[in-house]
Amino acid sequence: MSVYQYIEFQAVDAPVLEDNMEFMYKQSSRATITPWYFQNEYNFGDFHGDSTEMLRRGYDIYFHFANYGIRQLTFALPEGLPWPKKVFEKYCGDEMLTWKKFNRIPNGILTFCPEDDGGSYEDLYEFGFITSKLPALREMMIAGDLRPLFLFWLACSWGDDPVPPIPAGLEERNGALEALAEFYEISETLLQTASRLCEASIPSGDGLRYETWLKSQKKPALAKIVKELLTEDPKAVQRKLMTEIRGENSTSLWPCSEVEMTFEQLHNLAYKK
Repeated sequence: MSVYQYIEFQAVDAPVLEDNMEFMYKQSSRATITPWYFQNEYNFGDFHGDSTEMLRRGYDIYFHFANYGIRQLTFALPEGLPWPKKVFEKYCGDEMLTWKKFNRIPNGILTFCPEDDGGSYEDLYEFGFITSKLPALREMMIAGDLRPLFLFWLACSWGDDPVPPIPAGLEERNGALEALAEFYEISETLLQTASRLCEASIPSGDGLRYETWLKSQKKPALAKIVKELLTEDPKAVQRKLMTEIRGENSTSLWPCSEVEMTFEQLHNLAYKK
């Protein structure tokens, strides 16, 4: 089998600063490089650039595909890990999902890279269906959505691995989640079975409910928030607020249901074995 690899970096929040572009150009002599993206493909050789440093210096997403089994997704998350560590660890699947904290912005990188060989997946020749959805997946995770983590877990678990909390909304998957399921070949039957086991539901309206936190805020604090929303980057202000709210909670804000079963039991239930 001939070797084929494709890599892509994306800047989402802002273009890479001019001061950092010189570093990006040094990472490859053949890549297509702009302040918004970095793309290259290999039929011989490998990418030898420093992907971690490239994420530190301005790109927000790193995608790496190789036809001998690599399907890696890496996201720079600017406000830290969006879930309590104890919650996050339940979805890690033998450390195939990892979090690395930085001391400066971006606050850290979340990487998912299941261990597979070239025969584990069907052949794939086009990547736009997943790479175009990665910014949306990143936004979902920044907002504390647990559904991407659950799909990551499904993609790398087997046997006696305990099923983590099943997040609400698996039956209401958007295009980003559909692309993620397609990329890792997660069966619709398995997703529907997991969805039926979840008794929680997503609150009505956009996003999660933050009423308790809002009611605890005094008028000067709320006035300051409004001023920041009007005079600064609203997205950055929103992320800062979500980080503050998450910091006051020891559990995930995303509704989910605890189940006591293994991946094998979930699989057998899905396929009625």
